[in-house]
Amino acid sequence: MMEEFEARIKAIEDRLRTVEETLKTRQTVPRPVSSSVVIPHPTPQPIRAITPAATPTTGATEILGWGSVAALILAASYVIRLAVSVGWLTPVRQVVLAALFGATLIGIGFGLKEKNPRYASFLPGAGLVILFLSDYGGHLYYNLLTPIEAIVGIMLICSAALILGRFFNGELYPLVAVIGSYSSPVLLKTFQQDPFDLSIYFSAWSLLYCWYAIKVGLRRVYLLAAYLALIIFDNAWRSGNPEYWEGAITFQLVQFCLFSATTAYFSVVHKVPLEMRSVKSHLPILIIFYFLQYTTLLQHLPAWAPWIACWSFAVLLGIYALMKAYFAQMGASRFIIAIYGAVVMFHAVYLELLPDQTRPWVSLGLILAIALLARTRTEHIFNWSPLFFTAIIVFVISDGRLFLSWETHEIPGHKILLPLYAVALYVGYSLLQGQLEMAPFSPWLLYMGHANTMVAASQLLHGRLAISLIWGVLAVATLLIATQISNKGLGQSALFVFAAFAIKVWLFDLSGTDPLVRIGCLLVLGTSLYVGGLLYQKIDKLPNPTVSN
Repeated sequence: MMEEFEARIKAIEDRLRTVEETLKTRQTVPRPVSSSVVIPHPTPQPIRAITPAATPTTGATEILGWGSVAALILAASYVIRLAVSVGWLTPVRQVVLAALFGATLIGIGFGLKEKNPRYASFLPGAGLVILFLSDYGGHLYYNLLTPIEAIVGIMLICSAALILGRFFNGELYPLVAVIGSYSSPVLLKTFQQDPFDLSIYFSAWSLLYCWYAIKVGLRRVYLLAAYLALIIFDNAWRSGNPEYWEGAITFQLVQFCLFSATTAYFSVVHKVPLEMRSVKSHLPILIIFYFLQYTTLLQHLPAWAPWIACWSFAVLLGIYALMKAYFAQMGASRFIIAIYGAVVMFHAVYLELLPDQTRPWVSLGLILAIALLARTRTEHIFNWSPLFFTAIIVFVISDGRLFLSWETHEIPGHKILLPLYAVALYVGYSLLQGQLEMAPFSPWLLYMGHANTMVAASQLLHGRLAISLIWGVLAVATLLIATQISNKGLGQSALFVFAAFAIKVWLFDLSGTDPLVRIGCLLVLGTSLYVGGLLYQKIDKLPNPTVSN
């Protein structure tokens, strides 16, 4: 039995060995792939960069951090100023202790940066303020530092603030440096009698902060520097040495050029043109510069003031023209320059440069130029809208002056100006026909043209009947022209003339005049109203005028 069992086992092993050898010798031939078949390859997905999770900063954390900064700064200020009353410290020790405390806070901030960079930056900020207070206290309260030594200390602290700003990637540090560097001459009472040194000091800082702002990409740095430089220097030289007006004008021009060039170069370097939200921060500094310099020029060089103002506007236009080569969309920059140009054109040119007797004639040419520009280059009107509205204001002022006959006897040809204004307004109205973008403005030109015609007739003609005749003819002629050219808006404007005509007759012509004049005025009114009613039936059937929204 045992031998039989072993024989069967051996037979099974032989069979298994045969099967294994067969499998080893069998080769799997791959199936050929047709060249016309395209095997799709999956598009590799981009690998997301692994960034460390930012440490969350809540509102409560911010409040606690700022509260800590305020408490630490207040404690240091007590050490500097009030601890001497206790008698346990000398002034030198007080200032040194406060300075060491500020430096310690900066060091602790460096140590905590790796764990929580945002929250750790509070301590160096407080340390910088304490160092400023130590420098001010050492000079102002205890005379431990000379003015020059205190200024050197401020310069070192400001430089440290800029370095900390780069290290912590924070915006607070350079802003603290800007405030400290520009306020120190006022607080330390240095350069009071020598504005030249102050101008050199401020100009050096302005150059540094402009470079730093471009380097780190923070517009607020050069903006704050420009504000403080202009305002503080103007107050300093006027109160300290008013005879330094030449240097003040030079300093203002240098700051203007530096600020303008930095604004443009910043946009080029970072490839970010000014946005509309930047208008509220960039425009005020230009207006401040304009009025600070204009008041100085008006006091010492009145003949040059308008021309230098125009030169500053030309500089901005030149920078704008250069920037158009880099950016297609410059709406914010154009808007800022247009507002500045509007101020220059209205104040420096219209009010200061133009003689009083020529202003109405310039306004006449201005309204014609605007109408022609609106006809041919409508986009320029909207792109430079502040200049456009300033021109309208200038025209309305001159027109109102002619309406009221206010000091017009010195204006050459003043008697024909109102009729010419009316003609210019009618021409402007005709030029704007078909311009949907300017459609909201065209009725104003038409109605002002009617008003100018009626007032001109009242001023040039002395008989009430003659004036009534002109007004009636104007209303009927308006309706006739409207029916000929199928202009419903023009025809509707005749109702304004009829209304003014009727009010004039009932309130003025029927009282205090001869009976024949009364009869004549009523006949003219009745006839014109009747003819107008016949013509207005055609006007009423015309389609309503299209007004662009």
